[in-house]
Amino acid sequence: MPRPKFFRDPIHLQIRFDRQDGCHLDEEPKGPSILQRIIDTPEFQRLRFIRQNGLANLVFHGAEHSRFPHSVGVMHVARTMYERIARNMPEPEDRERKLEVQIAALVHDVGHGAFSHALEEILKEQNIVFHHDVMTQKFITDPESGINAIITKYDNDMPNRLIAFFDKRLRGKEH
Repeated sequence: MPRPKFFRDPIHLQIRFDRQDGCHLDEEPKGPSILQRIIDTPEFQRLRFIRQNGLANLVFHGAEHSRFPHSVGVMHVARTMYERIARNMPEPEDRERKLEVQIAALVHDVGHGAFSHALEEILKEQNIVFHHDVMTQKFITDPESGINAIITKYDNDMPNRLIAFFDKRLRGKEH
């Protein structure tokens, strides 16, 4: 079995990425997992330059958190929660559903613009409608997006299932 990749994280210490994450059951896990490939996209990498706390770092010099480690951490917590919930349920863990939960958690902030929510407030004052969740859905569904290309290569219908995580009107009662 190929060796896993670890991300060092200031909160969660080590976040593990197994190569078989995102491989179909009949595939040999050779390259990076689908999660790692999403992280490597320009759309996700731009989160390194978007501050988690908007403009707070201008007042509090220690508030230097970007949306990049936050999003990777959210994916880690979502995976842990899924595994623990599945362990306490009568059904076995669903590998495909677990992957969807991890991807949705990983990309949940990819639609943020510069200055995060501060930008949304400024645009709202100018009567310009912008919601980062809507932009996240575009990154997931737009064929020009690197994230969409990776997801649809794995499963052509997955973008449609993922956007239900961001738009409650699209969710079934079992979601």
